[in-house]
Amino acid sequence: MLRLKKANPEDAREEWEFVCSTPEDENGFTNSWAGVSYEDFRTRALPWMEQYEHGKNLPAGHVPEVFFFLWEDDRIVGEFRVRCRLTKALRNGAGHIGYAIAQKERGRGYGTEGLRLCLKEAEKLVEEEEFYLRVRRDNPASLAVMKKNGGYIAGEDDHCFYVRIANPGKMVITEETLTEELIRELIDLSVIWEGESSCFGYRRNTEEDIRGNRVFTARRNGKLCGYLFGHMEYITNMTSVIPEGSACFVTEELYVVPEERCRGIGHKLAEYTENAVRSEAEYILLSTAAKNWRAILHFYVDEVGMTFHSAMLFKPLSADPVREKAPAVKKTGSSGTHITE
Repeated sequence: MLRLKKANPEDAREEWEFVCSTPEDENGFTNSWAGVSYEDFRTRALPWMEQYEHGKNLPAGHVPEVFFFLWEDDRIVGEFRVRCRLTKALRNGAGHIGYAIAQKERGRGYGTEGLRLCLKEAEKLVEEEEFYLRVRRDNPASLAVMKKNGGYIAGEDDHCFYVRIANPGKMVITEETLTEELIRELIDLSVIWEGESSCFGYRRNTEEDIRGNRVFTARRNGKLCGYLFGHMEYITNMTSVIPEGSACFVTEELYVVPEERCRGIGHKLAEYTENAVRSEAEYILLSTAAKNWRAILHFYVDEVGMTFHSAMLFKPLSADPVREKAPAVKKTGSSGTHITE
């Protein structure tokens, strides 16, 4: 039976044998681990693949990438890679998906069926409306594989064809009218957020917390997997940096479910909201109580382009500081927003 499995330590021996048999560069598919020892593959290559999957310690210009091996019963016959989003270089180059079939296994349909399985996985990982693939002009067999999976040639140059395949699992970012059903969905996600304990004092939403806000959502195949909501205010504080009376959109919450993170969804929600409120708001405001403050400041300052205003810092002065047993506070207007991406 043909199946696709993520790279994993349990199958390290078989994965290593396949990698060692794959050329360093064939038809544009590069193999950084050709000729590596089994020990190095197990202790260096596999952890490296895991870091790439979760977007950790990526070199500049690189994106999260998931590594799969194609199995026929108990042997590996191919490797597939899915890049979760596109940079400008990838958009005009290698695209989302790369793959290689073992030389001795070619001509048996593994490429066509493997790509079909890979596209199913890519639906869960890729934001764009189409999957981008590249194939060299002197590789008609791979071009045929792509066409059999719904691909069409969107462009070409002297060396390559650039193929596109529709993504049925694409993420849809939009503003939604606040309905009873949407309120229930937002509350359900806030329950997940509360269980993460990622923000100081965060508690799940109530209907009262949500009503009166504009709501922007991220859905995959109709399922809500992220949201941003907030409302308009005229500023009466922060006048050292914003003129009094300025129209501001106050972001109350931005949240993305754990399995959809590191895919640019939070950034797209923020960007969509910014464009939607631009005609009536002069500023967008938010504050955060995220425990991982380094990551959240990197996201909002470096990626979204916001400017830092102020911070409340704390330092316990004893090993077991005395705490008041007070209930958690949900929000206090523009100074009490809880954000996670």
